[in-house]
Amino acid sequence: MARQDRAELTRRALIAAASAEFDKHGYAGTSLSRVSSAAGVSMGALTFHFGAKDELAAVVQAWGAAKTNAALQDIHEQRVPPLQAAIDLTHTLAKLLEEEAGVRAAARLARDGASTSEDWNAVWIPTLRQLLARAAAEGTLGADPKDFEALVSLLVAGVEAAAHTHPSVRETSLRHGLRQQLTLAWQVLAGIYRVARPGEPELLPAGTS
Repeated sequence: MARQDRAELTRRALIAAASAEFDKHGYAGTSLSRVSSAAGVSMGALTFHFGAKDELAAVVQAWGAAKTNAALQDIHEQRVPPLQAAIDLTHTLAKLLEEEAGVRAAARLARDGASTSEDWNAVWIPTLRQLLARAAAEGTLGADPKDFEALVSLLVAGVEAAAHTHPSVRETSLRHGLRQQLTLAWQVLAGIYRVARPGEPELLPAGTS
């Protein structure tokens, strides 16, 4: 195997190991020695690729942001009412948090205050704001977009925290599924919405996909 190929494999192994460590232990609880051990790579090889922990964290955040951005493209292409698309967005994020350690790591690093220009929340919030602005313009929101944004942000924060909380709680959350729990929350909110705005199209709490 060529030296360049080996170097790329080593770099990928380090990013995967760092994602798992940041996901489990956060920024403060992750050390370069733990990452090198998890990757099966020497400290010398690690520091060749990444000179400091914040540099490694930035790469993990960039990977998580790119993965999230790619998933959001489906939201932009959907032909559903904007409020429904906002619900779908939360399910997209929940699916990513369930399945991708790198996305969970990026979200946790943002929560830990270790964010770079690739802050995970800054990736999806602009899309949410666009959807809520469209819903408000169409007269289907029934609330101040900023208030609804705060509500959705709390739902996403709860999903993200459930993926990183105490093991017994996390196992219960994952066993029942983060998306299933999110659906239950949206069922309650959709019921309130139907009472407040009986003439509006019915919302699908489980999302459209």
